[in-house]
Amino acid sequence: SVEGTYLTACVFYAAIYQKSPIANFFMSTLGHATALSLQTIAKQTVLDSLSNWRIGKYSLPQSCGAIDTSHHTTGLNENIKNDISIYPNPACNQLIVFGHQLAVNSIEITDILGQKMNVAVNYLNTDNCKLNTESLPSGIYFLKVIDSKGFQQIVKFYIKK
Repeated sequence: SVEGTYLTACVFYAAIYQKSPIANFFMSTLGHATALSLQTIAKQTVLDSLSNWRIGKYSLPQSCGAIDTSHHTTGLNENIKNDISIYPNPACNQLIVFGHQLAVNSIEITDILGQKMNVAVNYLNTDNCKLNTESLPSGIYFLKVIDSKGFQQIVKFYIKK
């Protein structure tokens, strides 16, 4: 979509130049309000957490030769695990989250624009929970599960009505 591409461009701009994309004159075919909203999301995502993205922490060698990456971090958060599963995907009215001994501390759902969505969570047992997604319109969402040890698990899912 145009919105998704524009948001990606704003995030890259903020990350590369370490400057706010707000008030950028290029808006593609988007309206001013939509462009400003996406610029704001990109600014908040990147510039408000430069240390999380490892931006500006490492400088690359000035030579044109090969770069030794053995001493550089990848920039990935070491507290991310990928051992949860969801079904059905795409979902309609409910989403089941399961994983061995989840020990869930918090669950958060955001839409493609990063807005938090309110859904009811029903913890079935230590391995499963059910989310009521009836109120969510069709679209792409992200489920973030943080367990009791602080590990984050993020899964993309779809709602199709």
